[in-house]
Amino acid sequence: MTAPGAQRDRAMADNLRTASVYVNNLLLARGLLRDGRGIEFADPARGEGGVEGEMGRIMGVVNELVLRRDVSDLRFFLCFVF
Repeated sequence: MTAPGAQRDRAMADNLRTASVYVNNLLLARGLLRDGRGIEFADPARGEGGVEGEMGRIMGVVNELVLRRDVSDLRFFLCFVF
């Protein structure tokens, strides 16, 4: 039998992965992932360049949204990331 804490942690990790896929699909649909490769929100250390590389990619998306003056998408993205 699995401990309740372990089940909760697994559920939270699954939810984060699901949310990560959702946000990456939105970013891809809006042309914000230039290379077509998603951002590793669920575990940034696994991404190319590690945590620093993924944080740099996140800031690139934020910069692009600011340049586009896309306030609604920027608010959504920042709420998810931070």
